[in-house]
Amino acid sequence: MVQEPPKPFYSGNRPITAKENLFRVFTGEKPEWMPLYLVESQYCWPDVYAEHALFEGDGLDWWGQEWIYVPVAGGQMPKPGTRVTKWRKQVTFPDLDAV
Repeated sequence: MVQEPPKPFYSGNRPITAKENLFRVFTGEKPEWMPLYLVESQYCWPDVYAEHALFEGDGLDWWGQEWIYVPVAGGQMPKPGTRVTKWRKQVTFPDLDAV
């Protein structure tokens, strides 16, 4: 379902295409309307890319940041005291060629 091309959110007449409008956002120009990124664009989220630990769990993300699940918040946050603040020294970049 995620890999299907997005269906138009708005079927009315627009002065430019959704692609052109989103490109304006990416290039710092003023868009005609606020784009709905997950609807008006095609994207790919590879399984190997771990933005954060598994949902509703604790663990490390792709960059080595430790996350914890906070039930009252209904989501994850960086574990207190482990937040990366000096990323040039603290972050180990993943081997992108291995992906």
